[in-house]
Amino acid sequence: MKKNKNNYIELIIIFILTFLFTILNKVTYDEIWNYGFSYNIANGLMPYRDFNMVLTPLYPFIGSLFLILLGKNIIIFHLFNALICTTIFNYLKKQNKRSYYISYIMLLMVSDPNYDLFILLLLYILINLEKNNNNDYYIGITLSLTFLTKQNIGFALCIPSLFIKNKDKIFKRIVGFFIPNIILLIYLITTNTLYDFINYSFLGLNGFFIDNFLLNPICILTVISIIYSIYMYINNHKIEYLYILFFQIIAFPIFNFHHVAIGFIPVCNSILSNFKFIKKYTQIVFLGFITVIFTINIISILIGQVSFPNSTNKFKYRIFNKSSEHCIKSISNYYLNLDSRVFILDDLAYIIKLELGIPINKYDLINNGNLGKNGEDIVVLEIEKMCSHNNCIFLLKQNNLKEEEIKSQTNKKILNYIHNNYNISNRICDFTVYNN
Repeated sequence: MKKNKNNYIELIIIFILTFLFTILNKVTYDEIWNYGFSYNIANGLMPYRDFNMVLTPLYPFIGSLFLILLGKNIIIFHLFNALICTTIFNYLKKQNKRSYYISYIMLLMVSDPNYDLFILLLLYILINLEKNNNNDYYIGITLSLTFLTKQNIGFALCIPSLFIKNKDKIFKRIVGFFIPNIILLIYLITTNTLYDFINYSFLGLNGFFIDNFLLNPICILTVISIIYSIYMYINNHKIEYLYILFFQIIAFPIFNFHHVAIGFIPVCNSILSNFKFIKKYTQIVFLGFITVIFTINIISILIGQVSFPNSTNKFKYRIFNKSSEHCIKSISNYYLNLDSRVFILDDLAYIIKLELGIPINKYDLINNGNLGKNGEDIVVLEIEKMCSHNNCIFLLKQNNLKEEEIKSQTNKKILNYIHNNYNISNRICDFTVYNN
């Protein structure tokens, strides 16, 4: 009884620390986009029709339920995220009784609200179901949920089931897999968004992979993960290592720290479980890490390097640096005083529109691969048509026009079309203003 009580207290503490950690951490665009998708749905917008979204819809739909029930603000979204992370923490603990705190440090380093964390949680649920020899229908349904969260990872995690020799078990998993997908199909047909869903989630993926493919040294962790998973499976033939192996597709094609680290977490926790660390010392390391990060963030607030709380309406309790806060306010005020059709062709578009309470559309997320098949050409034609009869204003950053600029995923073909066909009329913050 005392042990259960201590476990619950530990989970509550981890939940609170995770929530505070993510709230006080730097804002990322992935966080804003994921929050924006759920916020849009909570406000009645239809994914794939009213706004573009390259992922399958489960995660933003669940997030929207939290926003509808508890409040449509980013703090609630962070509570939803902290719940996901705390549940992952509990699975890390089940796998590794001694040093799970070390693995959780890595998770905290990539813990900004994101569907990748939800997929990691589903991975652990799958592994747990396999270990307990649960009903194959349940495993099939869980595999379906991974597909409904991110399609390529969902397909990849279905592959380990093909290594099972029992055809009856495979059939049951297939049946379980199709049940949630049939529900999604009915939803897409009744809302007349089936083609839009296929276009954004599948037909545009080739462009997404080609345009966003990037290798950097951190991908060595993915190589380690693949080698370790294959080695462990050859030695003990446990299906959990096949799941971990095929889960590494999460790093592709953007081999940045976030995606690579998410894939490496189950490998890290598995490797650490082989060492006899003293649990008390791993807890001290964890508390030291948390203390250092919190201290750095609090000092940044006290010396005025960042604003918390800030002067925005919708993101008041998220940390912004002073220049970003000023730019959000300046562009928001500028936007409100315009009588023209305005396009913010930058990662900042979602923040501005969410701040102003203006509905999002597909022109607010023009990242490579996020526009469906030949999407960039369609957007150019649509802009040309709209602006031939209306006054249009475009805000974009000059740095994003440069071919060598790799920090931004904003589609350069659309930016260059604006730069070559419209006139520069103003500058605001880091943005150049174009009009016709």
